[in-house]
Amino acid sequence: MPAMEDHPSLVFLSGRVRFAIPVERVVRVVGATSFSTLPGAKLPILGIVNVHGRAAPLLDLREPGDGSVVGLSDRFVVVNGEHTLIVLLAEKIVGVRQTPLDGLVPIAGLSHIASMFRGVSQLDDDLVVICDVDYLVREAAGVLDALHQQGHEP
Repeated sequence: MPAMEDHPSLVFLSGRVRFAIPVERVVRVVGATSFSTLPGAKLPILGIVNVHGRAAPLLDLREPGDGSVVGLSDRFVVVNGEHTLIVLLAEKIVGVRQTPLDGLVPIAGLSHIASMFRGVSQLDDDLVVICDVDYLVREAAGVLDALHQQGHEP
């Protein structure tokens, strides 16, 4: 049996789910700060965060009903896209783990935002959802473009 491909990922908890994103895409992790809400924004977009003078969409990957309040102990994971930043809401940072990427199980149809994930993998004694960072960045960039077209400056 061939060895599984492992990749260093930042693992974090949001709602009842553990998520993983590639470490090389993480710019920084900071304490949750204030953010501006966006009228008419739909989940997973919560609002816009100012990251050193750049507007970055704040995404909440929790399932509806898992919570909607950003708490003082929450963290913002700043993620680098090609031309934009996004910020993911994390309730707890688990740490950097070697995440198995071979044999990912698709989760299509199991979540309201399934297309944002590459799949599910086994990590330690639990499951971890592997985020599709490129998809998240494209979706967030679309939100920013729409705001600019409507004449709003985030």
